[in-house]
Amino acid sequence: MRYNRWIIVLLALVLVLPIGCGRNKAKEDTGLRRPLKVVATTSIVADIVSEVAKDKIDLVILIPHQADPHNYVLTPSNLKAVTDADLVFHSGLGLEPFIDEMIEQSGTEAEVVSVSKGIRARNFQEMSSQHRMSKEMLDRHTGEYSGSTETELRDPTEMIRDPHVWTNPNNVMVWVANIQEALGRLDMRNSDFYGTNANWYRTKLVDLDGRILMRVQEIPPLNRHIVTDHLFLGYFAKQYGFTQVGTIMPNADPSSSPSAKQMTQLEELIRRLKVPTIYTGSPLNEDVAQRIANDLRIDVRRLYSGSLADSGSRATSYMDYMEYNLEQIIEGLKPKPIKTPDPNKPGAIIR
Repeated sequence: MRYNRWIIVLLALVLVLPIGCGRNKAKEDTGLRRPLKVVATTSIVADIVSEVAKDKIDLVILIPHQADPHNYVLTPSNLKAVTDADLVFHSGLGLEPFIDEMIEQSGTEAEVVSVSKGIRARNFQEMSSQHRMSKEMLDRHTGEYSGSTETELRDPTEMIRDPHVWTNPNNVMVWVANIQEALGRLDMRNSDFYGTNANWYRTKLVDLDGRILMRVQEIPPLNRHIVTDHLFLGYFAKQYGFTQVGTIMPNADPSSSPSAKQMTQLEELIRRLKVPTIYTGSPLNEDVAQRIANDLRIDVRRLYSGSLADSGSRATSYMDYMEYNLEQIIEGLKPKPIKTPDPNKPGAIIR
């Protein structure tokens, strides 16, 4: 009887063990032995994800290069990619208004991570206040008062959070930390690899921040007035001592249109502050910017805003994007000598 009992126990173990081993193997295959399927909404987010993950993931970018994330419409292939994903990274703070609908329609079980989690967001009220102060300063200087009433100044976008956090490299360091944490948690086998890459990229961001701080010294503080087509340089301006004094578009939507009164007020502000350049971040607004520039005989310079450039252009990575925009901002604002017929006389400085 004792012998029979041992046979029964051994048979039970033989039947049970393969089942348990099979489950563990299946979990290991899906969790560790294939690359994570990762989706990034914008090309800028995707570039930072690639710097941390390198070739350890299968990465899909939803919004094409040079497309506007504010107004992007999802495609069936986008939804398929999200459905199949293990992990979805988005910029957050309202930059991609389609996120909630995308998650619902795709039925994805992927983890969805905002890379901007933990960043102290600005809101557009801060820019409105700067604009108001600029106008009041000019009014006091000229002895006139042409400012709007408080009711007229109140903008419906004032309390909307500004999502363009990546224009300050210090915020991208937060992105790197969030990306590293999410990748390492879902793919523990490569967590050290992600950590090494994240640390290296953070050193590059620190170096970028230092280079920008040095380059902006080429522009006198009183000349650091920025006029853009829409509000996308707030974090850059605050970090590096610039003031966004005006925009062509009256709110946070780059596809909106200014009224004739708003155009007149903006032109007067540019004229009085002697702003030499308008910066555009969206092709939708270039014609309007050029009309203002023609009226005032000033320049228009194109910047990249919500996405990277296509291959073959100068801004195909985040680092190149920042370097290109910085060069355009400095060249557009720094004082330029006036050429004089007599080479022995130094040129006067504009402004």
